[in-house]
Amino acid sequence: MHMDQYFVDCNDAYVWIYEPIPIYYWFFGTLVVLGAIGVCLFPLWPSTIRQGVYYISVAAAVFLVLILALAIIRLIVFCLLWVPTLGRCHLWLLPNLTADVGFFASFWPLYQYEYYGPVSEGDKKVNKKKKRKEKDSDTEETSSTQLEEKSDTTKESLKEHTQIEEISPTEEKKLSSFELVEGEEGSEGSESEKSNTDRDFVML
Repeated sequence: MHMDQYFVDCNDAYVWIYEPIPIYYWFFGTLVVLGAIGVCLFPLWPSTIRQGVYYISVAAAVFLVLILALAIIRLIVFCLLWVPTLGRCHLWLLPNLTADVGFFASFWPLYQYEYYGPVSEGDKKVNKKKKRKEKDSDTEETSSTQLEEKSDTTKESLKEHTQIEEISPTEEKKLSSFELVEGEEGSEGSESEKSNTDRDFVML
Protein backbone atom coordinates (compact mmCIF):
# COMPACT_ATOMS: atom_id res chain seq x y z
CA MET A 1 0.00 0.00 0.00
CA HIS A 2 1.15 3.50 -0.85
CA MET A 3 -0.05 6.86 0.38
CA ASP A 4 0.42 8.37 -3.09
CA GLN A 5 -2.51 6.95 -4.98
CA TYR A 6 -2.16 7.82 -8.66
CA PHE A 7 -2.09 5.95 -11.95
CA VAL A 8 1.11 5.21 -13.85
CA ASP A 9 1.34 3.83 -17.36
CA CYS A 10 2.27 0.28 -16.43
CA ASN A 11 0.70 -3.15 -16.04
CA ASP A 12 0.22 -3.03 -12.26
CA ALA A 13 -2.92 -3.75 -10.25
CA TYR A 14 -4.59 -1.02 -8.19
CA VAL A 15 -6.85 -1.78 -5.23
CA TRP A 16 -9.11 0.55 -3.25
CA ILE A 17 -10.00 -0.61 0.27
CA TYR A 18 -13.54 0.44 1.13
CA GLU A 19 -14.71 -0.11 4.69
CA PRO A 20 -18.19 1.32 5.18
CA ILE A 21 -19.30 2.39 8.66
CA PRO A 22 -21.78 -0.13 10.12
CA ILE A 23 -25.36 1.01 10.73
CA TYR A 24 -25.25 0.38 14.51
CA TYR A 25 -22.38 2.88 14.75
CA TRP A 26 -24.70 5.58 13.43
CA PHE A 27 -27.51 4.40 15.74
CA PHE A 28 -25.48 4.49 18.95
CA GLY A 29 -23.79 7.72 17.90
CA THR A 30 -27.14 9.46 17.53
CA LEU A 31 -28.23 8.08 20.93
CA VAL A 32 -25.11 9.53 22.58
CA VAL A 33 -25.73 12.92 20.98
CA LEU A 34 -29.40 12.94 22.00
CA GLY A 35 -28.48 11.86 25.55
CA ALA A 36 -25.97 14.70 25.88
CA ILE A 37 -28.59 17.19 24.67
CA GLY A 38 -31.16 15.74 27.13
CA VAL A 39 -28.75 16.10 30.07
CA CYS A 40 -28.09 19.71 29.08
CA LEU A 41 -31.86 20.32 29.09
CA PHE A 42 -32.21 18.99 32.67
CA PRO A 43 -33.85 22.22 34.00
CA LEU A 44 -36.67 21.75 31.50
CA TRP A 45 -37.52 18.22 32.69
CA PRO A 46 -40.76 17.59 34.65
CA SER A 47 -40.43 17.83 38.43
CA THR A 48 -41.26 14.15 39.03
CA ILE A 49 -38.50 12.94 36.69
CA ARG A 50 -36.02 15.35 38.26
CA GLN A 51 -36.85 14.05 41.73
CA GLY A 52 -36.41 10.44 40.57
CA VAL A 53 -33.02 11.19 39.04
CA TYR A 54 -32.01 12.99 42.26
CA TYR A 55 -32.93 9.96 44.41
CA ILE A 56 -31.08 7.60 42.07
CA SER A 57 -27.95 9.76 42.19
CA VAL A 58 -28.09 9.90 46.02
CA ALA A 59 -28.46 6.10 46.21
CA ALA A 60 -25.47 5.61 43.91
CA ALA A 61 -23.37 7.98 46.03
CA VAL A 62 -24.35 6.14 49.23
CA PHE A 63 -23.43 2.81 47.62
CA LEU A 64 -19.98 4.11 46.65
CA VAL A 65 -19.41 5.44 50.16
CA LEU A 66 -20.38 2.06 51.65
CA ILE A 67 -17.92 0.28 49.34
CA LEU A 68 -15.12 2.62 50.41
CA ALA A 69 -16.06 2.17 54.10
CA LEU A 70 -16.01 -1.63 53.72
CA ALA A 71 -12.57 -1.48 52.11
CA ILE A 72 -11.24 0.61 55.02
CA ILE A 73 -12.86 -1.65 57.68
CA ARG A 74 -11.46 -4.85 56.16
CA LEU A 75 -7.99 -3.29 56.08
CA ILE A 76 -8.28 -2.28 59.76
CA VAL A 77 -9.41 -5.79 60.79
CA PHE A 78 -6.56 -7.35 58.83
CA CYS A 79 -4.01 -5.09 60.57
CA LEU A 80 -5.51 -5.78 64.03
CA LEU A 81 -4.87 -9.52 63.58
CA TRP A 82 -1.68 -9.30 61.54
CA VAL A 83 0.32 -7.08 63.92
CA PRO A 84 -0.16 -9.06 67.21
CA THR A 85 0.47 -12.41 65.49
CA LEU A 86 3.59 -11.11 63.66
CA GLY A 87 2.15 -11.81 60.21
CA ARG A 88 1.00 -15.37 60.90
CA CYS A 89 -2.77 -14.83 60.79
CA HIS A 90 -4.33 -13.35 57.68
CA LEU A 91 -8.02 -12.57 57.92
CA TRP A 92 -9.75 -10.76 55.06
CA LEU A 93 -13.36 -9.70 55.19
CA LEU A 94 -14.90 -9.86 51.71
CA PRO A 95 -11.63 -10.91 50.02
CA ASN A 96 -13.02 -10.41 46.52
CA LEU A 97 -14.25 -6.88 47.17
CA THR A 98 -11.46 -5.25 45.16
CA ALA A 99 -10.83 -8.20 42.83
CA ASP A 100 -11.60 -8.18 39.12
CA VAL A 101 -14.79 -10.26 39.37
CA GLY A 102 -18.51 -9.79 38.89
CA PHE A 103 -20.82 -7.75 41.10
CA PHE A 104 -22.20 -10.66 43.15
CA ALA A 105 -18.88 -12.53 43.22
CA SER A 106 -17.18 -9.52 44.84
CA PHE A 107 -19.34 -10.05 47.97
CA TRP A 108 -18.65 -13.78 48.31
CA PRO A 109 -17.07 -15.42 50.32
CA LEU A 110 -17.68 -13.36 53.43
CA TYR A 111 -14.22 -13.95 54.86
CA GLN A 112 -10.94 -15.75 54.18
CA TYR A 113 -8.56 -16.94 56.89
CA GLU A 114 -4.99 -18.19 56.32
CA TYR A 115 -2.30 -19.20 58.80
CA TYR A 116 1.38 -18.86 57.85
CA GLY A 117 2.98 -19.89 61.16
CA PRO A 118 5.09 -22.96 61.99
CA VAL A 119 3.33 -26.29 61.48
CA SER A 120 3.02 -28.63 64.47
CA GLU A 121 3.79 -32.36 64.36
CA GLY A 122 0.12 -33.30 64.49
CA ASP A 123 -0.64 -31.06 61.52
CA LYS A 124 2.30 -32.59 59.65
CA LYS A 125 0.94 -36.08 60.25
CA VAL A 126 -2.51 -35.01 59.11
CA ASN A 127 -1.06 -33.43 55.97
CA LYS A 128 0.95 -36.59 55.24
CA LYS A 129 -2.16 -38.73 55.65
CA LYS A 130 -4.08 -36.45 53.31
CA LYS A 131 -1.33 -36.63 50.71
CA ARG A 132 -1.21 -40.43 50.97
CA LYS A 133 -4.98 -40.67 50.57
CA GLU A 134 -4.84 -38.40 47.53
CA LYS A 135 -2.05 -40.49 46.00
CA ASP A 136 -3.96 -43.72 46.66
CA SER A 137 -7.11 -42.29 45.13
CA ASP A 138 -5.15 -41.13 42.09
CA THR A 139 -3.55 -44.55 41.63
CA GLU A 140 -6.93 -46.28 41.99
CA GLU A 141 -8.47 -43.97 39.40
CA THR A 142 -5.62 -44.58 36.96
CA SER A 143 -5.80 -48.37 37.49
CA SER A 144 -9.57 -48.37 37.02
CA THR A 145 -9.27 -46.36 33.82
CA GLN A 146 -6.58 -48.72 32.54
CA LEU A 147 -8.74 -51.76 33.35
CA GLU A 148 -11.70 -50.20 31.56
CA GLU A 149 -9.56 -49.49 28.50
CA LYS A 150 -8.24 -53.05 28.51
CA SER A 151 -11.74 -54.50 28.84
CA ASP A 152 -12.94 -52.34 25.96
CA THR A 153 -10.05 -53.48 23.76
CA THR A 154 -10.63 -57.15 24.61
CA LYS A 155 -14.34 -56.80 23.88
CA GLU A 156 -13.60 -55.24 20.51
CA SER A 157 -11.08 -57.97 19.63
CA LEU A 158 -13.55 -60.70 20.64
CA LYS A 159 -16.24 -59.06 18.56
CA GLU A 160 -13.90 -58.96 15.57
CA HIS A 161 -12.73 -62.60 15.91
CA THR A 162 -16.01 -64.19 16.96
CA GLN A 163 -18.70 -62.82 14.75
CA ILE A 164 -21.76 -65.04 15.05
CA GLU A 165 -24.03 -64.97 12.05
CA GLU A 166 -27.66 -65.18 12.96
CA ILE A 167 -29.84 -67.14 10.52
CA SER A 168 -33.37 -65.97 10.03
CA PRO A 169 -36.25 -68.53 9.99
CA THR A 170 -36.80 -67.99 6.24
CA GLU A 171 -33.15 -68.86 5.54
CA GLU A 172 -33.48 -71.99 7.70
CA LYS A 173 -36.50 -73.10 5.64
CA LYS A 174 -34.57 -72.53 2.42
CA LEU A 175 -31.63 -74.57 3.68
CA SER A 176 -33.87 -77.45 4.81
CA SER A 177 -35.70 -77.51 1.46
CA PHE A 178 -32.37 -77.45 -0.40
CA GLU A 179 -31.11 -80.43 1.63
CA LEU A 180 -34.33 -82.33 0.95
CA VAL A 181 -34.01 -81.72 -2.80
CA GLU A 182 -30.41 -82.92 -2.73
CA GLY A 183 -31.46 -86.03 -0.78
CA GLU A 184 -34.20 -86.84 -3.33
CA GLU A 185 -31.79 -86.40 -6.22
CA GLY A 186 -29.29 -88.70 -4.54
CA SER A 187 -31.93 -91.40 -3.96
CA GLU A 188 -33.12 -91.19 -7.58
CA GLY A 189 -29.55 -91.54 -8.82
CA SER A 190 -28.94 -94.63 -6.65
CA GLU A 191 -32.16 -96.27 -7.90
CA SER A 192 -31.17 -95.66 -11.54
CA GLU A 193 -27.74 -97.13 -10.84
CA LYS A 194 -29.34 -100.21 -9.26
CA SER A 195 -31.64 -100.67 -12.26
CA ASN A 196 -28.71 -100.40 -14.66
CA THR A 197 -26.76 -103.02 -12.74
CA ASP A 198 -29.77 -105.35 -12.75
CA ARG A 199 -30.11 -105.00 -16.51
CA ASP A 200 -26.44 -105.74 -16.99
CA PHE A 201 -26.77 -108.85 -14.86
CA VAL A 202 -29.82 -110.04 -16.85
CA MET A 203 -27.99 -109.46 -20.13
CA LEU A 204 -25.09 -111.55 -18.93
